Order: sequence, then structure tokens, then C-alpha cells
Amino acid sequence: VDGSKLANFRPIVGGPTTSYSWYVRDANSPAKVIFDAATGTSTYTMAGKIPAEAKGSVVITGDFYRNVSIKQGNGGPDIAVREAAFNPIKYASLTAGAAAVPRRTVAVVTVCNDCHDRLIFHGGSRQTIEECVVCHNPTAGDNATPKESISFQRMIHRIHTGEELTQE
Repeated sequence: VDGSKLANFRPIVGGPTTSYSWYVRDANSPAKVIFDAATGTSTYTMAGKIPAEAKGSVVITGDFYRNVSIKQGNGGPDIAVREAAFNPIKYASLTAGAAAVPRRTVAVVTVCNDCHDRLIFHGGSRQTIEECVVCHNPTAGDNATPKESISFQRMIHRIHTGEELTQE
């Protein structure tokens, strides 16, 4: 897929994989993608910078989709559909020569899908728990006053237990 022709191209780098505490997400920037038709590969240089004090392993993922139109057989107007890529998950080490350490598994999306059929969020472009935990990390909070944690563990437990959850 030519990344420069996507409607949304938003790479994310987060770390450390031992327990995410930071992430960098670039703005939607398909115009900055360089596509090589001979190899079929897209290349992109992130604008966001990994924190200088960062160490260990990081995850590289992103939200990528294109908008397509589906023609109706009854002659009605075309239907606009967002066709999102399943979020790629790649791990890399910030230490030269060291092996990348993947993040521990916190949940398996197939188990979620037993009840939810197909778990997708944020407009359908986020489909993997491995990506959810990058932004919904233990240090993350919402924009409310007072600030409330949006850590994945706390958020999912609150969604599924609601008022029964005793944690404030």
C-alpha cells in the first residue's frame, strides 16, 4: 500500500516496554511518506522525538487507514467506509546490539471478541490491545478536573465493573 495515499498515517513510538510511561505520536502526515514503487515500500521519518533519557525497548505501531466508497446496487449514493489496517506492532531496542524486549501480554483480543465480536476503538483505526496500552499507560490521565487515570487496567476494570469498583 502506498502510504502517501492514505487518509490517515499516524505512527506511534512508546516506551519502555517494561511499563509504558511515554509515547510520541506524529500528526496525520501521509504527505511526508516516501513510496518506492519498485520495492512497494513506504518510508517515513518521524517528527516526534524519543525522550533523551529513554532506555530499554520501545514499541513502534500506528493508526493507518484509507477511505473508500462502496457503490450501492440499488443506485443510491455511494457509502463512505474507513478501511483500517490492523495495527502493526514492532519492538526495537534503544541499546545498540541488545535484543528488543516485547511488552508482556495484558489481555488477548480474541478473548475480548468473545463478547464484543470485533473490538475496535477511536473510529475503527485501533484494533489491538498491544496498541491500547501504549497511550492508556499508568502515567496517562484525561483532560477533566480533577484529572482521572486512563490507565488501561483501571479503565477496563471500570468499564466492566462500573459502580462495583472500589478504587477511587
